[in-house]
Amino acid sequence: MSVGEMHRRAFTRAGRLAVAVGVVVGLGLSLLPGPAATADEGSAADRDSATGPAARPTTLAGAEGGLTVDSLAVPVADVAARSAGTAAELPATRVRPFGLVGVTWQTGTTPAGMVVQVRLHQSDGWSDWQRLAHEETEGPAANEESDARAGTGPLWAGGADGVAVRVQSGTGVAPAVL
Repeated sequence: MSVGEMHRRAFTRAGRLAVAVGVVVGLGLSLLPGPAATADEGSAADRDSATGPAARPTTLAGAEGGLTVDSLAVPVADVAARSAGTAAELPATRVRPFGLVGVTWQTGTTPAGMVVQVRLHQSDGWSDWQRLAHEETEGPAANEESDARAGTGPLWAGGADGVAVRVQSGTGVAPAVL
């Protein structure tokens, strides 16, 4: 393995560890806090009406400066959506500003052909769907004892204040404890 490959894997694992802590039951979506909101970003009444579950803050153990990760559960999709290939989905949800997003699930349960996508809300509105990269060969094997979770690589959100997630697979099956 080349030095570059070792660095890439170390960065990927470090990023996954940072976004994986504090994941709740269901598909785990973790948000790292971004820049503080400013007064000119509009009032709560100006924000989108789409709401979702409340984020649950978790402080990373051993993180310098007490890094906090917010976690949201992404529910398994309804029967009709699953038959069309959407395994799990978090509707457009407004949250406090964050700088990094990633999705995690139980190691060893990734369905073949799974695609994880997010949309972010920033001051200019909602982005298009963006695919989050994940490699099934990264992380611990399913039979290894580890607290590590499988997941996507992190996506820089640049102070986004909203997120939507969809997980698709050819069978409509979601990985366990997403």
